[in-house]
Amino acid sequence: MKFWEPNEHPQLAANEYFCLGAARKCGLEVPPYQLAEDGMALVIDRFDLRMDGTYRGFEDFCVLNGRRTDEKYRGSYETSVMKRFGQFANSTHVHEDLEKLFTLIALNCALRNGDAHLKNFGIVYDDVQGEAHSPRLRSVTTSVYLPKDSMALTLNGTTKWASATELQRLGETRLGALLPVSGKSSDASTPRLRPPPQNCGPT
Repeated sequence: MKFWEPNEHPQLAANEYFCLGAARKCGLEVPPYQLAEDGMALVIDRFDLRMDGTYRGFEDFCVLNGRRTDEKYRGSYETSVMKRFGQFANSTHVHEDLEKLFTLIALNCALRNGDAHLKNFGIVYDDVQGEAHSPRLRSVTTSVYLPKDSMALTLNGTTKWASATELQRLGETRLGALLPVSGKSSDASTPRLRPPPQNCGPT
């Protein structure tokens, strides 16, 4: 269960609730979640807990990059996230998992989530094969609180919000396949990836 100081970040629980819905509509796996009736708290199931009460293994990308927690904003989405995932994930669905990871990065740009740092990405291990990347750990629209916010990590050497073209290039480079982005907008406000999501947003 998550609580926030309402005066510091108004409606933050509702903010994350919206972002969870957007991720689910984009085909990403998210744990069950519920917003409190008063909107002051968000209840989210643990993604690393099995039905029998045992825990899956988990490593965030600070660990995978050999960095301390205070270095979580150091790195790039190309190397520190996508390339590193390809090096450590070893499942039979690794390409599909990598596409989901790319979708998450694009969605964070669309949502203007400036807190998508290394500790907010990770790999869950059901066994030694490292079956998949974890469900989203944290995603909120930070720009409503910090209008001049930018990406937490770099893409093409900058933390400026990535354009649709830049995101498509990232997908082509790291996935080795064309992932079309709908529309001609350069602000990546509504990314559509392969397979195209029917509704990339909560109902």
